[in-house]
Amino acid sequence: MTVTPIELARGRRRPAHEDATLEMIRQMMLGEHGPSTILRFKPAVARAILDEFNSNNRPKKSTKITQFAHDMTNGNWAVTGDTIKFSTLYLRDGQNRLEACAKSEKPFITHVVFGLDDRIFTLLDRGKPRTVADAFAIAGIRNPNTVAGAVRWLEKFRNNTIKDRGALQQDEGLAAYTAYYDPTLMERAVEAARAVSNADDTPKTIATALFYLFAKKNPTLAAEFFEAWATRNWGNRMRPVKKASAHLAQLHEASNGRVHELARIKAWIAAWNLVVSRRIGKAADFKWSGKDDAMPKIKG
Repeated sequence: MTVTPIELARGRRRPAHEDATLEMIRQMMLGEHGPSTILRFKPAVARAILDEFNSNNRPKKSTKITQFAHDMTNGNWAVTGDTIKFSTLYLRDGQNRLEACAKSEKPFITHVVFGLDDRIFTLLDRGKPRTVADAFAIAGIRNPNTVAGAVRWLEKFRNNTIKDRGALQQDEGLAAYTAYYDPTLMERAVEAARAVSNADDTPKTIATALFYLFAKKNPTLAAEFFEAWATRNWGNRMRPVKKASAHLAQLHEASNGRVHELARIKAWIAAWNLVVSRRIGKAADFKWSGKDDAMPKIKG
């Protein structure tokens, strides 16, 4: 087995031979058909690669890093055939192994593939626990966990499958986000959801989706609705927001904190529709009677 050593410097001016090594990596990343080799990564190398090439990757997993570092420290790391993957621009797979190398200050040997097409990354390793949020993070979308969860709900509304518990695949979620949703409005929705999450226990993914849907109907009223929700400053027109909040608080207490997601959504859509209609509403308007209960249409 031929091993190519790589030694990069960090925190100092690199000597010429280390610059040459870094240039070699860049050239291999740009190579046609994804050339592959076996490399021995030293800790300084791992850190330099993470600093230079690890943009738009999925979030790091601290548990995995600790586990890998322990194995490297104790000499339990083996060449298994798993690869570290580079696209033509970025490190695309292997950041946790490289972090473990830097953390343990122990070198490791691994197969490496270069020059992969960035467009196919969401299709790689579907058998591994990559998530839609990972794909969003890799694509550079801010707040990937919240946005991915919101898109899941938005797609259920768009496809009239709100009661379907199915999940999106990585490529499906990213494709839907790109095709149907406005990134600027989504960022506003995340900020609004973050504010109301401090007021009650509504998941940010649901609150983000609701703000997005309400704002598509009436952006000014959606902002006022969420401000009332977050600040508890109900005012006259926003009294349905108070009623929805009180209703969900009662459900929360009666069910030891377990409130069905659809019950939450029904209550907040009911509150929105009442605000749009300039009505106060009654208790029955906010109740969800189970899976056979139709979700109300969102008024504009």
